[in-house]
Amino acid sequence: MHKINLQAPVAYSSKHNVDYAERILEELRTYTFPSHLAASYTPEIRREIEASIAAFQAASARYNKKRISRVLINDRPLPLGRTRSAEIKMDQRIWAQVRKAKPDIDFIEQQIRSLAPGRGRVSALIALRKLLDRAPERVEAFLKAIVESDSQADQDLAEWARISLQEIALMRGGDSAQVLSEAVSDRPVRYRTDQVFDLTMPLFFECRAITQVGKLEIETQISPLWFTEIFGDAMAMIRAQTFENRLVLEKEVAGLHPDGSPHFEHFPFFGETTELSPSVHRHNYWASVSRPFYASGKVEDVSGGQPVYTDNPMTFFRLAHTFTHARYAVEDQPMPESVRGIFFGFGHAEPQLLLKKAGNLGVGDFQISPYINPHTGEPANTIFFGTFFGKLQGLPETGEVALNQREVHCDQDGRLDYLGDGSMSPDPIRPNDWH
Repeated sequence: MHKINLQAPVAYSSKHNVDYAERILEELRTYTFPSHLAASYTPEIRREIEASIAAFQAASARYNKKRISRVLINDRPLPLGRTRSAEIKMDQRIWAQVRKAKPDIDFIEQQIRSLAPGRGRVSALIALRKLLDRAPERVEAFLKAIVESDSQADQDLAEWARISLQEIALMRGGDSAQVLSEAVSDRPVRYRTDQVFDLTMPLFFECRAITQVGKLEIETQISPLWFTEIFGDAMAMIRAQTFENRLVLEKEVAGLHPDGSPHFEHFPFFGETTELSPSVHRHNYWASVSRPFYASGKVEDVSGGQPVYTDNPMTFFRLAHTFTHARYAVEDQPMPESVRGIFFGFGHAEPQLLLKKAGNLGVGDFQISPYINPHTGEPANTIFFGTFFGKLQGLPETGEVALNQREVHCDQDGRLDYLGDGSMSPDPIRPNDWH
């Protein structure tokens, strides 16, 4: 593990009142893949990594110069529909404010106050943090009020607010040893010794997808709850022994299988960790996976006789900072209490479907793809990127914080074990497509 001074979070810009993860996102504009990691990946995955870096940096330049045709950006409430829940529509309304120069902060704060405890309320709080560059004093004051008023009524939300205040302090140049001297949670910790992973942390993703349709580039903003519907409910899974160089991401997708069973996908990541301070770690990881691609444009849909291309080498980028604490240590390895980071990848959205739905994609409508679409032989028509956040989850029934309470559906290498019992059972709908 490399060690350097904790300067990275505040060195990106003189403007310290910016969301921590957004500052990490700026690294992609000048990102260089560490050459000493090349041997960890096959030549096919290495080419995918190189294409990913070039594609993001090209898109970032166009984005910053506002050359993207923002014709379907979804900056209004999602249209009413039978399949879209009121909770997701509200989440999209809240996150639509994040990209505005003059956001309606009153609206977001009111939703945080009125929403019931749960993922929707946390998502709204994360959205408010994104407004730090436009209203720093107000955002910070609201976060402090949440800590004071919700410490017992909604402990998870109060802990999210404490994490946010830690990030603000670090962005402004605070000493990490002082800022992170105490964990944000003082609840008892539950750890299960009989699990595949030592930590299973639920995540929130907010995504920006840019799809090429003819000469247009269509940008779709995807809020965390909408992301979960399209891509799945994601969690990061860590083993203490490989904390510095490996991680597996699991996604549980509901509503894809016609029989109502869940669909699981896994992404094993490899890379390196840099110690920014004893409590802050920078994880530079790329996934190495082989995945199916469905010519129909919808995941697992072969109803029209369209082919499925299996075992396509793909990658997925993850750069993250974790805040670790000794109270969660496993095998003398301090484990993360929270994470914030960025992601990037290639994908495919059927243009006709995208236009027909006005960007309002549903489960299975978007596929993660290699750089070259295996069906058309052309470059993937979509790039997607954004920021993500995670925190150890509280167990309301016991009052404990859980390190690895969530069930997993793979082995330690990220190979599908659908039933999660060690039998390595396949996907029940497309058993030959997923591994």
